[in-house]
Amino acid sequence: MTDTTCQFCDDCGGPVTYANQVLIPLNGRVQCIDHCIHHLVAALNAAGVQTTDCCCGHKKMPGYIALEDGRILAIFP
Repeated sequence: MTDTTCQFCDDCGGPVTYANQVLIPLNGRVQCIDHCIHHLVAALNAAGVQTTDCCCGHKKMPGYIALEDGRILAIFP
């Protein structure tokens, strides 16, 4: 069984998650991205795949990264 414990997140918007969000410049604005998935979001955008929304799931549900073209990438632990 995979350990899904993350030292960087708790509930969505919780103090641990909020304190550990990563600031990334995307689409002309600085965005706050959950620490658990910021590398994925940065890599997609660097490759020209524009993202519009994301959430790591906070150990309660699968995470996701929404793409500008309407597709959604699911992230399973």
